Amino acid sequence: MRSSVGTQGLAELLCSSLDPKQVRTLLGHPVSAIEAAGSQVTLHTPTARVIAKRAIIAASPMVASRISFRTDDGVPLLPAVRRQFMQRFPLYGGIKAFWVYDEPFWRKDGLNGQVSSTTEPVTLTYDQTPASGAPGVLVTLVLPEQIGLAGASADEIRKVLTRSLANYFGPRALEPRAYRAKYWDEDPDILGHISFATPGCWSLYGSAWRAPIGPIHWAATETSSKSFAQMNGAYHSGLRAADEILSQY
Repeated sequence: MRSSVGTQGLAELLCSSLDPKQVRTLLGHPVSAIEAAGSQVTLHTPTARVIAKRAIIAASPMVASRISFRTDDGVPLLPAVRRQFMQRFPLYGGIKAFWVYDEPFWRKDGLNGQVSSTTEPVTLTYDQTPASGAPGVLVTLVLPEQIGLAGASADEIRKVLTRSLANYFGPRALEPRAYRAKYWDEDPDILGHISFATPGCWSLYGSAWRAPIGPIHWAATETSSKSFAQMNGAYHSGLRAADEILSQY
């Protein structure tokens, strides 16, 4: 899957394609509990209650584990194997940063802007320059713990990463005109950047990976059998979950 409008633009396009008379989109309503009763589920948020026939949980296993799943009489809805699975699928932290330059200068040097390294502080880079060709944008992915920067200040991390970019692309990388960073582990609704299964998770609890539980279906990139931990995986997981539900009608 490729998108020329960016991830936020993709979400906006999807929302704009929905009929507001038939579909209501609620943002800023984190679900704290899901209650199943008969042929419907009730999703509880701090300020709203949503009733539906089915629910698709498009969150990482660890984030999903913070939701209270129960029946209408208070009995836990998820079997033990599913609860154990979610406990054994934690998240890495991580920083996703965007570096903006007047132009994608690396292209003039015959470089495509993509790097993968096990020795530099910046472990991954991608060219995210818009189709118009300007400004030049590099996106970097970093796990602070992996490169010895756990506990460092945001300014210290930026300096280290900037020098690392210069090692890849030359001195022009030292002077971005803008810099934006997202610290995923500091987001209370996301908790991290990449999930990983701990030893024994798949062999003991893998049967609960994405099996529906009554009206509850599981999506998110962690449930994809390809492109795991990538947006393409999230896309395919959404199609699969939708097909699961459509097959019931």
